[in-house]
Amino acid sequence: AFSVPLIVLGGDHGYVVAMVNINSTSTILALKHLVPRLLSSKKPQVIITGSTSGLRQSGRPEVTFGASKFALTGIGDALRESFRQQRLVVTCLQLGYLNTDDDLAVPQGLAAERGGGELVPVHDVVQVVRCLLNLSNASYVRELVLPAIADERF
Repeated sequence: AFSVPLIVLGGDHGYVVAMVNINSTSTILALKHLVPRLLSSKKPQVIITGSTSGLRQSGRPEVTFGASKFALTGIGDALRESFRQQRLVVTCLQLGYLNTDDDLAVPQGLAAERGGGELVPVHDVVQVVRCLLNLSNASYVRELVLPAIADERF
């Protein structure tokens, strides 16, 4: 689990490298292979998922996690600018704490009750992604923040 707070920059270097590789390096490498294929599609689109904990002023103390998640926004911005002429849509979807205990077979209302408003049901993420994918070719959503209703940070 990579959610252990890393408040100081000392400590286990392997942890730091692994976190950056998982959140940033792997995204860049995956996109390097994915984008050329996407550009040949009728509506090239990428949705990069980050988290609300990686946003500015999120109140989270994890240095490596925050830095590597914040990098996803920079990756999205650079990718969007690099392929603007090819009309590549890049959306950064910043997700709050998710209810991953309830799958889509659980009714949305029941999934929404879990966590007392502090967890976002996966159902909501699916609905947002469907909306993003169904926009016309004339617009896109640059960044979307989806926190839970009781998340006091937002």
